[in-house]
Amino acid sequence: MEFAKHVIQIKNNKSVYYFNLFNGLMININDKNINKKEYKYLEENNFLKKDNEVFFYSLKKQNTLGITIEITRLCNLQCDYCYNNNNSIKANITKIKSKISDLFLNFKNRINRVYVTYTGGEPLMDFESVLEIHNYINHECNKRNLYLDENILTNGIFLNEEILIILKNNNINNMQVSLGSYIIKQDKLMNEYSLDSILSGIKNAQKFLNITVRINFDLKFSMQDIRWLIELVKRYDIKHIYFAMVEDNGRSPYFIKEDEYIDFFNKIWNIMYSKNMRFYEKLPPVHSLCMAKSKYSIYLTSEGEIRKCMCTNNTKNINKTSKVFDIDKYIKYRKNICINCSYELLCLGGCLFLEKNDSTVCKKSLFEKLIPLYIKYKFKIMEGEKNCLK
Repeated sequence: MEFAKHVIQIKNNKSVYYFNLFNGLMININDKNINKKEYKYLEENNFLKKDNEVFFYSLKKQNTLGITIEITRLCNLQCDYCYNNNNSIKANITKIKSKISDLFLNFKNRINRVYVTYTGGEPLMDFESVLEIHNYINHECNKRNLYLDENILTNGIFLNEEILIILKNNNINNMQVSLGSYIIKQDKLMNEYSLDSILSGIKNAQKFLNITVRINFDLKFSMQDIRWLIELVKRYDIKHIYFAMVEDNGRSPYFIKEDEYIDFFNKIWNIMYSKNMRFYEKLPPVHSLCMAKSKYSIYLTSEGEIRKCMCTNNTKNINKTSKVFDIDKYIKYRKNICINCSYELLCLGGCLFLEKNDSTVCKKSLFEKLIPLYIKYKFKIMEGEKNCLK
């Protein structure tokens, strides 16, 4: 038996643990005397080395078509780190349907699942378009006997029970609510919306949908702000939250550098631990779910143009849907370096978009500092965790 390269051995006191970088699971077993139950657990949870160790190339064997659809570029907020240019373009329904039809034809007999994400701008500002596109995709999937899973990204300001019921009735069961630095600048909210009302809406939404709250933090956040926000989130019993740093995307001067990043997360995790709050299972800088690095995944602009990534929506349109699936063009995977790196599946060579903005692509030095810190807190909260084998 051999562990996968993304599994790190850790010694704590006299015990040996194995930490899985892919899913955040950590186990305590004797690798020289593993029983059948333990072996099955290791196998099912990607702890063991497979014939194809290079995770990057396994992405080419996907059976899921991922479609992210920009419903509108209109947004009621103006976060300075956002890739969106905040104009009032609404979805060109006809062109979007046409491109989706092309995608289904292109993937005939190659997929069994479709995962759709509705984004913006703020998609709830044009909710009718969300439902119209959903109805079309749902119809096409039913015709082809394809499983459909859907997600909507929002800032949460327009959440209400009527929208939640409609989403639930249409089997749009997943939602990510993003909170940014605007929450500590009350003038941005123009006293029209309060953070309390947003969090109250999220708490209610948890009764209907699978909700994840993403907090985008940059240098506008002080630790006092973060502590206040964590306490507020806990007060509203928000179940799943995670923090994501604002990287150097060429738009905001408030991005966080590597050393600041480590310090921020050390303090954030310490606060969450002290509040007995559950950590998000995946490590914060994971890029392996990036659509640009997933072969069968595309971004549809509100004009109906195909991109490979939402952050590069000003790049040249890809007219032929087949061209978007050559992922080697969209990734800076360095085979001679990345192939032997334990952190390969966390970054897959780094973000091509960030590289164009002269930001550091290789995250190895960051992971080498961050992961031991993360594991330190995992040890603190291991007792009673159901995902730990003892």
